[in-house]
Amino acid sequence: MPLYCPPIEDVVPQFRRHSLDAIIERFGLGCLHRHRALDDAKVLWDFMGFIKGTIGEGRIAEAIDALLEAPTFPALLDESSVLSLPRSPGVYIFYGRGREALYVGAATNIRDSVQSMFLDDGRGPKKIALFGQIADVGSEETPGELGAILRQSLPIMELTN
Repeated sequence: MPLYCPPIEDVVPQFRRHSLDAIIERFGLGCLHRHRALDDAKVLWDFMGFIKGTIGEGRIAEAIDALLEAPTFPALLDESSVLSLPRSPGVYIFYGRGREALYVGAATNIRDSVQSMFLDDGRGPKKIALFGQIADVGSEETPGELGAILRQSLPIMELTN
């Protein structure tokens, strides 16, 4: 069972900032030339050594695996709009900033299908370009999978005309 990895704000709520500068200060790490690649990388290496000694290598691996399995939402898309989608059959439409339809999909479980679109599974250039434009997601429930497939065809015809 993968380890749930909560946001860092939940792990250390007493700290407001979690930037590299804040980590350097908080853990007393040295950095000769801040904002230089090698020195910044050494700070991260030292920090990982500290964490490894504190919580153990196994827990770090579990946390990384959990993060890699979690969806990464597009920058313009509010995560709550995805989490509020229904878990029923239907269609979903990704919209751009101007509310133009970018992509239409059919699903047996709308929320799970949309979330699976945002899993990092070796995204190609077309998928990356699409994700950079997604600002909203809408959905329409249908009686079943066949209804979703039939309903999906209408917006697709509108997009291609």
